[in-house]
Amino acid sequence: MDQDTRRTPEPYEGGEGCLTTLIRIPVRIVVLVLVLPVRMVRDLTVAGLRILDRALLRPLGRALEWLYDTVFAPAGRALALLAHAVLVRPWTALWRHVLVPVVRHGLVGPLVWLYGAVLTPAGHGLRWAYRRVLVPIGRAGAAAVVGLFTVLLVWPAVVLWRHVLKPSGAALDLLVTYLVVLPVAWTYRRALTPAGHGFLWALLGLGRGIAATGRGLVFGRRAGHLGLPRRVHARRPLRTRHGLGAHRTGRPGGGARGPESGGRGPRRRAHGAPGRMARAGGTAAGRRGAGTRRVRCAYPG
Repeated sequence: MDQDTRRTPEPYEGGEGCLTTLIRIPVRIVVLVLVLPVRMVRDLTVAGLRILDRALLRPLGRALEWLYDTVFAPAGRALALLAHAVLVRPWTALWRHVLVPVVRHGLVGPLVWLYGAVLTPAGHGLRWAYRRVLVPIGRAGAAAVVGLFTVLLVWPAVVLWRHVLKPSGAALDLLVTYLVVLPVAWTYRRALTPAGHGFLWALLGLGRGIAATGRGLVFGRRAGHLGLPRRVHARRPLRTRHGLGAHRTGRPGGGARGPESGGRGPRRRAHGAPGRMARAGGTAAGRRGAGTRRVRCAYPG
């Protein structure tokens, strides 16, 4: 009793967990659906091919091998011997016993003899003639032609250039420089340029005069259209600390702009008939600022 109660307990064996069961069930399903059909088809194919090989392909191969060894191989050897005897041997005999002797003794031998006995000596003779005869003659002829060309053309051209054309060109250059270029330059600088400046100044003055005349005519025509009196006294200059002639512009020393100063003439204050024109003229005169005086206008009638 004591021994039974004191025996050691058995070791604990852990069972499969939930995670292992969840993974194993899908894997088994995949194997059953995909892998097992493919493996069955593969085993059936291998078994069918082995049966076909044992029952059909091996006997057929042995029959074809026996047919080749007993029929086709002897027939092929016979055809090869016949073709060699009919096609190869006649052409070989023709080449060895006909073409080679004819070419060797009828064509190559005469050509070799012709080259060694005729062409080689002729070539040596031509080379000797070229070196000993033609080359000296050619060099002498070339030297003669070059000398003749030099004497007849080059030397006369050099002499003509050095002693005739070059001095003539230098003299002509001096003549053109001192007789044409320098007088023309002096005339342009001393006569034409001042004359052009004066003519331009005269044209500018004439243009200014014509412009002033046009402005006066325009002003007179406008005054005639507005019914303004044409008899207007000129403004009297004021005495200031700057001197006489200081008008509304405030310019010292006669700063009034007039036709003689190159500007516009003094503005005339509009005095018309009694009424609106007179009031307008008085208002305009008051706006012109200090430094101006009212001008006297002689009203008609």
